[in-house]
Amino acid sequence: MTLSQAGLPPVTAGRFYVSTPRDAHLAPAGSIGLVIDAGLAFGTGQHATTTGCLRMIDSLSDIAPARVLDLGTGSAILALAARKLFGSPVVATDIDPVAVEVAARNARDNGVEPAAGAFMLGLADGTQCPLIAAHAPYDLVIANILAGPLISMAPEVAARAFEPFFTTKPLGEGTGLGLSMIYGFVRQSGGQVRIYSEAGEGAMVCLYLP
Repeated sequence: MTLSQAGLPPVTAGRFYVSTPRDAHLAPAGSIGLVIDAGLAFGTGQHATTTGCLRMIDSLSDIAPARVLDLGTGSAILALAARKLFGSPVVATDIDPVAVEVAARNARDNGVEPAAGAFMLGLADGTQCPLIAAHAPYDLVIANILAGPLISMAPEVAARAFEPFFTTKPLGEGTGLGLSMIYGFVRQSGGQVRIYSEAGEGAMVCLYLP
């Protein structure tokens, strides 16, 4: 796999320039270089979804999220892009231990040393992971993975819906306090709150007051 990637052409997405080490010196002035040499994990910038995510990250440069989570990091190309552009702490996880090893190697190849509080890598199946929980909440969550796993995570997200500051909205469009305030008010009144969510159907919040 690594040898087969030697002939891949560089990819430009926004200000990011993704290449193998052979073409790293061709990076345009002012671009942010991302060198991906390992071929054991998905994500070299050649796939349209990866390129789209890189453009999305680039478009957020004026916002600069304070904390970033990359679920299903693969080669860590998106996590590295976020770290290099924002300089913010990044948590990157994957269900595959090989991917985590490759991500660590790619990080070092890009001058990003995995370290607590800066660029953190971990093995995780979904969002239920001590590393993810320890650094929450996140201003930006990247999940360039298949729809199936994302849908399966929906109950995990719903279970956290009443946590203060937890939100799935883009940065600047939600505080994560609405449902938590409702929950607190209803509980103080002796009532209950339940949330029901079904993929493809939507979500419903029910308030039960005495």
